Amino acid sequence: MMKKTGKVLLIVAIAFALLVGTAATAFAEEPPAQGNRQRDDKALTRLFIQYDSDNLDAYMELKAAHQAFHEERRDINQEAKDDARQAFMNILNALLDEEITVVEAREAFDALKEKTDAFKEEAKVILDAKKAENEGIREQLQDIRAQMRDALDEDEVDADQMASLLQQTLVLLQQHYDLDVSTAEQVDALRAEYFAE
Repeated sequence: MMKKTGKVLLIVAIAFALLVGTAATAFAEEPPAQGNRQRDDKALTRLFIQYDSDNLDAYMELKAAHQAFHEERRDINQEAKDDARQAFMNILNALLDEEITVVEAREAFDALKEKTDAFKEEAKVILDAKKAENEGIREQLQDIRAQMRDALDEDEVDADQMASLLQQTLVLLQQHYDLDVSTAEQVDALRAEYFAE
């Protein structure tokens, strides 16, 4: 009887593992489209060189910090996913080693799923707030880019206007980066609250 129940439970457990794996990525962010992003970065770098070289270093440092941040987040998200799968596997191994009963395993799986669902729900609130704020930043950046295109289409580019637009861009990019960092800190704190050992 245990062998048949164990096989059925194993199948259910594997399906659940896939579900639990998604909990770690509930706070993962979509990476920006690389092709357009790289082209925009190069164009913006050229504009800083030409019209606002005083802020070029600040722009380059911010760009590097933002890229490093997203690389670090990918590693953290993978670690969280691995931890979630390990928590599941610990329950499954305890069941298979007959350290716990099927009923205890089911209760442990249910508790893990409940905790995972609650985490995902709270993380979604944080991410939705970030998304809304980022949308405002994105709209402002699009407006500035349109102004830059218009300025560049003129017979003679107003260097002061372009420098001002670049400074505004730098401020908005810093706001975006700060928002990324603060959101990650909130999600990390939430994850620690739910999944502390």
